[in-house]
Amino acid sequence: MLHELNMALRADELLIIQAGRLLHHGPCDAAETHRALVAAFDGRIGVHPVQGQWIALPRELERAA
Repeated sequence: MLHELNMALRADELLIIQAGRLLHHGPCDAAETHRALVAAFDGRIGVHPVQGQWIALPRELERAA
């Protein structure tokens, strides 16, 4: 289990679990996986491509940029 989102987004696939239940299983580069990850964090993060990798940022950092 990995809770560091930016490291997890480097994997081939993600299992996203919320409240002890499987929310989503899919490739890290899939839009559905990104939407599920954002949903699991109640919209407090965004997933963005940066230099060929996906990263997760808190929404308050997105607004500041």
